[in-house]
Amino acid sequence: MRPLDANSCTQGSGSWLEKDALTFHCDPLLFVVESAYQIMEPSRIIGAPEWLKNGGLWEIHAKVAGEDAAAFYKLSRKDRDLMVRALLADRLHMKAHVEKREIPVYELVVAKGGPKIKRSTPEEKDKTRLSSSRGGEINAVDVTMDGLPWMLGEITGRPVLNKTGLAGEYDFTLQYLPDAQAVADDTRTSIFTALEEQLGLKLVPAKDLADVLVIDSIEQPAAN
Repeated sequence: MRPLDANSCTQGSGSWLEKDALTFHCDPLLFVVESAYQIMEPSRIIGAPEWLKNGGLWEIHAKVAGEDAAAFYKLSRKDRDLMVRALLADRLHMKAHVEKREIPVYELVVAKGGPKIKRSTPEEKDKTRLSSSRGGEINAVDVTMDGLPWMLGEITGRPVLNKTGLAGEYDFTLQYLPDAQAVADDTRTSIFTALEEQLGLKLVPAKDLADVLVIDSIEQPAAN
């Protein structure tokens, strides 16, 4: 775990699984917390200190021992998340609990005309990757539709629920215009329009009970 200079993160950020490791690259620590608990909107994180919300960018390379690599790569996403929670408890002395609250959400559904995303091939099974660029691009290789709502929640500021009904793994690239970078000559569109035009998916406003993460205690980490 080590802090990174923003100038070294010009190629974007994200997390990905390797055969013997899980890597977070150029991510805020709040994103790591969100990912570990599968709660991807800052509005659903209660009790986060300022250094967690605005503490710069970090790299975490969580590597397992050689003899455990085969078992690690076969773990479910839930089990890997539990490992990241254990890392947070160890390095940040983090204690937290999850509770339910009714809040505004978006439902991710298939738009009229059907999906426009490509199914992954067997050759891509060891290339799983989901990453985003602060310039307005999401890249996915061999990911399920459960992964995309996390990214969309970060962008829209609301929880996004997967209601697509799409099973299996997919490859796609989504390019959109971040609100903070709107310029007259930019040909990109908002995340809502881009989803429908490029992926054949749509965000529909709704209300639902959603998990909220309450941080009971946490300590600022040191680099190693």
